[in-house]
Amino acid sequence: MVSISIDSYVKKHCKNYPGEESNKLRERLKQAINDKKNGAICINCGQVIWAIGSAVAYRDVFLV
Repeated sequence: MVSISIDSYVKKHCKNYPGEESNKLRERLKQAINDKKNGAICINCGQVIWAIGSAVAYRDVFLV
């Protein structure tokens, strides 16, 4: 896995998706990271969540 800072990811994501609100994305990322640390799992496969994917998908794919 390659690490990326929240700010770097937000900058890249918002460059590719200019309609995205950076502050909201940043908050969703922080929440997804906390959820991952607390053991959130994917409802489809049962694996530990991918924080970026969960933030972009608005928490629709995992259980805490």
